[in-house]
Amino acid sequence: MWRYGDAMRSTSSLALFLVATSVACTVNGKLPSTDDDGVDVTTEGPSSIPGQPDADTGDTGDTDDPLIEVPPDYDCSALPSEPVEKTQVEGARGYHGLVFDDAGQLVGWDGRSGLVAATSDGDSELWVPGVDSAEQMVRLDDGRTFVVNQWEFGVDVITPEGARTSFVRGLSGYYPYGIVQGPDGNLYVVDGNIYRLDPDTAELEQLWGSDDEWLMPHAAGFSLDSRTMYISMVGDGWLYSVALDEDLNFVGEPDRFAYLEGGWQDTAAVDACGNIYVSDYYTSRVYRVTPEGESEIFYQATGGGYPHGLVWGTGRDGWGNTTLYAPLPYARYTVAAYEIEVPDGKFVREWNGVRVGR
Repeated sequence: MWRYGDAMRSTSSLALFLVATSVACTVNGKLPSTDDDGVDVTTEGPSSIPGQPDADTGDTGDTDDPLIEVPPDYDCSALPSEPVEKTQVEGARGYHGLVFDDAGQLVGWDGRSGLVAATSDGDSELWVPGVDSAEQMVRLDDGRTFVVNQWEFGVDVITPEGARTSFVRGLSGYYPYGIVQGPDGNLYVVDGNIYRLDPDTAELEQLWGSDDEWLMPHAAGFSLDSRTMYISMVGDGWLYSVALDEDLNFVGEPDRFAYLEGGWQDTAAVDACGNIYVSDYYTSRVYRVTPEGESEIFYQATGGGYPHGLVWGTGRDGWGNTTLYAPLPYARYTVAAYEIEVPDGKFVREWNGVRVGR
């Protein structure tokens, strides 16, 4: 299997990495047992964490209105220093990204056959066949799923019924990988450059690209007030950040924000306390970085247990909303669950003073 460290040694090695073939994986409704990924395989899946009542409305969070969904209680001053529980998600598959669909299933790529949808009870099925490239992915409230297509240097869109089509092509960076929905509803795509992509018109606008061939933006996340973008990088070990104006345009140039040992960062997931979770391939770690830029090792993976992507559960259908779900491509495309006792930042995010959390 090609490894990222090999790909960084030269431009030609990187090109070879991008065309490396994926390891085959058989989908049979249950995960293969594994003992080299740092995940407890004795647990069949995460337990449900119900929503807590809203003090004003009494709503439990079980609603279709995304703006009144309420996360469970959490204390930003007393978060655990590491995941309090690690489990394997039976039946699920994942490569570099995961999403939850309308049916309450966790969707990820199996590395060969296509996108697989799994319930929290451990049942799974092939949802979208014939997918040969699926990096990070985002699901919108209207049910569409957008998937970064590495081989075609673009983004594909999948309807709720599972029909996949090309949405945009022409990304010009080295490695199409990252995608995140911004507080404005647009998609932000990262491939060594950073783009803003309109999910309705397919208009693509480049926001930034590094002039340093050894420094490559790889993924992105937004602060809780939407005034900062965090940029995970491939290159010098620094997590970068850049100030944003009221229209989410860059104010100045991205700059170093927090130093993390390693140098191939795959995530920039922000929790409801404003902390950023950064997976680093070279060290097999997940770092937690405070809004002030202080960092700590939050999780040290062993064997094939490196979590290549991070997404919070929904709090419904058996998926905990204080649980991070992560694809483990080096552990046979399995999926792990990490209970961290704080929900996604989307629950409290604001944009120009207005709550936009979904």
